[in-house]
Amino acid sequence: MKFINNFIIAAALCFFATSCHNSTDNDISGKWLVKEINGKEIQQSMNIPSLTFNTEDNSYHGVTGVNILNGDFKLKDGTISFGDGAMTRMMGDSISMLVEMNYLDALSNASNFNIENNILFVYDKDGNPIISLVRE
Repeated sequence: MKFINNFIIAAALCFFATSCHNSTDNDISGKWLVKEINGKEIQQSMNIPSLTFNTEDNSYHGVTGVNILNGDFKLKDGTISFGDGAMTRMMGDSISMLVEMNYLDALSNASNFNIENNILFVYDKDGNPIISLVRE
């Protein structure tokens, strides 16, 4: 009987711990798919750009839709910045290359971020939304 009581208490604690999860939790770890760049939605027919954040070593790995990129990032008090990274140099169709150019530009202008409902919003230094990503 004591085992059942302890089990119920443990289950209740787990339930309350997970139900109180804040939807604005700013843990960016993991893979994110780009949803919009500068307010323009990424079309589903394209190779979807993505970013995977590793917060253990502050590195990222991404796909621009055409090329692969890797680098490091810094987080501090709701701010984010991306260091110079390495990228493959393949060519794609003109639309994919334009998306890549806008994506790289957005990353280079990243300043602030927040997460709401598993969507990562990145803003420039003036507070304008420049990119949104959905947690995969």
